[in-house]
Amino acid sequence: MELAGSRILSAASDASSQHDAEKLIGLVEQLRPEPVAVAVEVNSDRKGKWKAACLFAEMPNQVELDLLAAACGCGQFEVCEVAETDWVSKVQEEQLPIPAGRFWIHSSHQAASAAGVRIPIEIDPSLAFGTGHHETTQGCLEVMSDLNSRGFKPMRACDVGCGTGILAIAAAKLWQCAVTACDNDSCAVEVAVGNLERNRVEQSVQLICCDGFSDDVFRSGGPFDLAVANIMSGPLMRLAPSFANNVKNGGRLVLSGLLENEGGQVAATFENVGFAVSGSRRKNDWLTLELIRSG
Repeated sequence: MELAGSRILSAASDASSQHDAEKLIGLVEQLRPEPVAVAVEVNSDRKGKWKAACLFAEMPNQVELDLLAAACGCGQFEVCEVAETDWVSKVQEEQLPIPAGRFWIHSSHQAASAAGVRIPIEIDPSLAFGTGHHETTQGCLEVMSDLNSRGFKPMRACDVGCGTGILAIAAAKLWQCAVTACDNDSCAVEVAVGNLERNRVEQSVQLICCDGFSDDVFRSGGPFDLAVANIMSGPLMRLAPSFANNVKNGGRLVLSGLLENEGGQVAATFENVGFAVSGSRRKNDWLTLELIRSG
């Protein structure tokens, strides 16, 4: 989605530490509207302080921003309009490629050849969540890589709340399997369509705009050997019965978008509908769960 010449708003919050700023950024990235770009940097105006900075193409909800800031022990966000420029191109130029398990996530401005033995996935910054730079996305990619190394090979996979489509692309490239992906945000679906084509997996991935398993076409892609969902804990728990109805016995489920202190409640919710936790991965304050459908 082209943002050159669009109205861009900057939102910045002071933090006492890099850790607090990074935690806040992780939460803000899951808001709607989502930020176009984010950064954690030393606050040059206040010695010893850090800054959590975001750029938005739409006016963010100030109350939501400040509630998240307070939860992370950070100051209120200051929101202001900034000069017009092509922010997406600017971020693309500055964003470093990311290794995550078997995968090498890079933008169109970076060469895929650096991947070496890793599987390249080309994703440019956009208004959809999932460029590979967030710990939850990396956690999912690493757990998927671990599953593959243990000999797991799904024939049918799904990605619920796909954002940019990065996890659906990863599944299609890693296992050459049929993937069904969905998101309830039409903007994210539009971005994901382009990413599927850019990564040459559009023939393997069926993409649908719907909320969870609410669409008959989405459900018809299953039952699934593998389901991945990198969304927030509330929607994950709400969808637990739907995952149970659409994942095969013995199938795997990879869940993220979770803060570490939410893991216990999410795990218990899924255990109550027939899943068992078979592994987990922590990255900073974020948690990724691996579960198996046990009955």
